[in-house]
Amino acid sequence: MPRLADPEACVALLVKTIKTLRASLGKERGTLSGIGLALPGFVARDRQTCLACTALGWRNIKIGAMLAERASLPVWVENDAKALILGEQLFGPLKGSPDFSMIFVSHGIGCAHIVNGRLLWGNAGGAGEISHAPITVDAQKALPCRCGNRGCLETVASLLAIGNAARQAGLPTNTMDLTRLAAEGHSDALSILHRAGSAMGIATAQLIQMLDPSHVVVMLDPALKDGVYGNALQYEAESHILHWTNAHTMINFRDFEPDSFARGAASLAARYFIFGHGGV
Repeated sequence: MPRLADPEACVALLVKTIKTLRASLGKERGTLSGIGLALPGFVARDRQTCLACTALGWRNIKIGAMLAERASLPVWVENDAKALILGEQLFGPLKGSPDFSMIFVSHGIGCAHIVNGRLLWGNAGGAGEISHAPITVDAQKALPCRCGNRGCLETVASLLAIGNAARQAGLPTNTMDLTRLAAEGHSDALSILHRAGSAMGIATAQLIQMLDPSHVVVMLDPALKDGVYGNALQYEAESHILHWTNAHTMINFRDFEPDSFARGAASLAARYFIFGHGGV
């Protein structure tokens, strides 16, 4: 689906898409009990209101109530990274783990944590917001970020940052082509991907040092996972972790797929159906 900044237009497209999807299922479709909505921003504890979304320019948008009214179904809204980890907790391989973290690297970077079996929320829902944590303090090298600050992790390690750096170097912005060039020894491609992966690895190490999770699931574009980016991430993360006990955080790479957010959003609705109050 296209990304629409106007809330009314966004809701209208969602309702149309839901109707089209249900119609395509024919006799196989079951009863639709609710809708989960994942978005890249801060969401209020009521799971209805988007408090702030830099990508869409939203502030205090009651998107859940708007969609519920148009779709005539209950709607639960959550930050995209939190929706992903709630889906992992409910249906994924780590569903039995009480303490784990999840990171995804896409156009932006998202992160969320399960601590003592529950979603770590934070004071205002911002727990895990590493995308806009500073990764450099050198003002001359710190790039401006869309959030208004400089030197954020997103400006170095995201797909957007990699694409921008590749474009400036006259290289293809497609991650598969860039990874192929790096594998062939192209110095600029190697430098771009190594710098991005190293920054992500350092951020991952900081996360591990602060929370001591049993696992960190890192969802990456398949082209990045097995190439320079993924290797640099793994190396830097493991190099900066203090191994003070026999316990060891496992870093698990997964492919970031187009329907990852949709599955996370669906699991959010499923939690409310199963537990009544979301189980978080």
